[in-house]
Amino acid sequence: MKGSLVRLVNRPLSLVGAKIVATGHDSNEPGHPSVTALRLRLFNQLARKGLRPRHIVDVGAHKAHWSRDAHLIFPDAAYTLIEPQAEMKPDIDRFCADAKNAKWIMAGAGSTNGEMAMTIAPRPDSSSFATPATSAQTDGLERRTLPVVTLDSVCKDSGLPAPTIVKIDAEGLDLDVMLGAQSLLGVTELFFLELPLFDYWPNQSFHGIVGFMKERGYEPYDITDLNRRSSDDALALMEFAFAKRDGVLRDKQGW
Repeated sequence: MKGSLVRLVNRPLSLVGAKIVATGHDSNEPGHPSVTALRLRLFNQLARKGLRPRHIVDVGAHKAHWSRDAHLIFPDAAYTLIEPQAEMKPDIDRFCADAKNAKWIMAGAGSTNGEMAMTIAPRPDSSSFATPATSAQTDGLERRTLPVVTLDSVCKDSGLPAPTIVKIDAEGLDLDVMLGAQSLLGVTELFFLELPLFDYWPNQSFHGIVGFMKERGYEPYDITDLNRRSSDDALALMEFAFAKRDGVLRDKQGW
């Protein structure tokens, strides 16, 4: 989720003696809730509200940690995992074997079908399509040309119902993935996107993402991951859930 973003952002921050620290998957330090705990709390809440997803899509599945957390609460859903790195095969294969109905698409996701160059970092969670070629060359990192698919095409060809939940971890390209998911807008109940609290990218800012989702009928709903800067412990990145404004999750019960 955070690796390439952390790497990209830490480069200029290092000039002022700051950097971002990503919380661990099972961190329980004060002020740094466990990612799993935050996710399971929300997934349980969704189940209590009667949400029964038939199809869940995980973009940037990495080692399938997010899907495994979701599967604990929604074991009957079909899962589509989109992850371009062949190195993730053992973990994703295990998840697909454990789930009733799961499929891995070994590709990235974007606004159009095609190919893009991914920079492969020493840490798998730092590999990204967003890393500039010049940065990759400076750091001596491998570049791979890999397939990229749109969620529109994936869902059209899947033979499955439209996904109720979509998680997007596209390392700074989340809105590109949303642009390739036009058929899901107004249909999918919940989107998870990466939300920065600092303007690391001109077109992927906090206000840009919130505004993009609001214009398309989605409102902030919950937070399932927190990442803080080591320099001042300021909150820097979040995994944010956006719910359909007129959907089943945003009822009118008031406070």
